[in-house]
Amino acid sequence: MGALHQLNSRSSEFDSIRGIAAFGVVWYHIRKTELFWYWTSMDLFFVLSSFLIGRLILRNINGWSDVSAFYLRRAVRLWPGYLITVVGIYAIQQLFVATGHGPQHSSDALFRFLTFSQYTELYYSPRELWDYPKFAIHLWTLGVEEQFYILFPVAFLLLRHAGLWVTSGLFVLGILSGVLARMQGLDFHLLAHHVDAFFLGSGLALGFAFVRRHERWFRMIFPALGLLGFGLALPYLIDGYQSYPGNVKELNPLTPLYFSLLWTSMIGWVALNSGSPGLGWLRHPLPVYLGRISYSLYLVHLPILALGSYFLRDALVHFFGLHIARELCAVASLPAVFLVAHGLYRWIDKPLQEAGAVAALPQQPDRRPESGTREPGSAPTRVPSSALG
Repeated sequence: MGALHQLNSRSSEFDSIRGIAAFGVVWYHIRKTELFWYWTSMDLFFVLSSFLIGRLILRNINGWSDVSAFYLRRAVRLWPGYLITVVGIYAIQQLFVATGHGPQHSSDALFRFLTFSQYTELYYSPRELWDYPKFAIHLWTLGVEEQFYILFPVAFLLLRHAGLWVTSGLFVLGILSGVLARMQGLDFHLLAHHVDAFFLGSGLALGFAFVRRHERWFRMIFPALGLLGFGLALPYLIDGYQSYPGNVKELNPLTPLYFSLLWTSMIGWVALNSGSPGLGWLRHPLPVYLGRISYSLYLVHLPILALGSYFLRDALVHFFGLHIARELCAVASLPAVFLVAHGLYRWIDKPLQEAGAVAALPQQPDRRPESGTREPGSAPTRVPSSALG
């Protein structure tokens, strides 16, 4: 009962996974060479996000008013920090333009950021990624997530009375569509390229609705799935490190799926064993704190690293005649990254979690308990909106 109960509250283990993964993204943007495979961590975020939000949707959406409440809650929770970051990035971009460090970008790119439609033009026409500010490239993930979560609650509501076999078939088709998109050469920054990760996370959420009745099978499936995913992804890792410091030139369209299977098994295992002594290291205050600020950290890290890499290096050359590698200047910028991320979390993100996204919206009863996840007679527990983080 303990692990399953933990799933109905904000999980420290999942916060830690987010925090560790987010710190890895920061380091990846400082020095990619040794972590050439770390682009797969984006699918880790997508699997985890769709798992948590999938559980929230399964428990709380019964009608169109619930869908509207979900959209409003998500907008209040996530958009302010994102929009502040976008405006800040474009202000920094103007500084780069004024000092001759970068080109001017069109208002079309800004409009796409503000509407979460960045890079969608790559579906129908080739375009250079650098048509967008280069230190805003990482925000493609926010666009991809919002595009998926616009569609997912509606699809769930339309298909909620479909049978298990129909639902399972649709999830399989969703996973295969991601592989087919990569086979067709669709760009990495598009939802279609990552849709299998979202479907795996959502399918995991659906599977956990039956975990009490089949817990023994789940405990066998997750390790086997993890070993399968790692074994299938291993040739990519070996090939990449053999060609070190280069990268694997040709990506097998199945490789992202292999990593997503690995992430799915890891998340499922952590969810099934939440609160156990073996996962105590994931409840350590440091990774938990990184998880709490991970959204803010992800938003602000790249523009601050860019400022450190360019302006700090130029200042050292101009005033002291020191020629320092840009990577070292980026590392020197890390305290500023965490300081700004903490400030954004403390004054924007956290208040919206604790007040705006909950108190400002009407609370609804938990009208559909998950099958077999509570002991007989126990009171239903509503998934908090903080799971959206």
